[in-house]
Amino acid sequence: VSDAWRGAKLGQQLMAKTLESCGRHWPDKPLYLGAQAHLQPFYARFGFIPVTDVYDEDGIPHRGMAREVHQA
Repeated sequence: VSDAWRGAKLGQQLMAKTLESCGRHWPDKPLYLGAQAHLQPFYARFGFIPVTDVYDEDGIPHRGMAREVHQA
């Protein structure tokens, strides 16, 4: 989310819609994402848990995170 729009909760809205769409299209598939490490708490709110150690991606610490099927 652009710096100008931070704090407007657009990231939360975007994640909620994304998870809703994934649930409709791939209801039996777990989800995986590569998150910037400092955003781990944000993704944890949506049921994602860390599944990798921290790794470097373009000079930014990242961590693989996954969400199991049928989570609220």
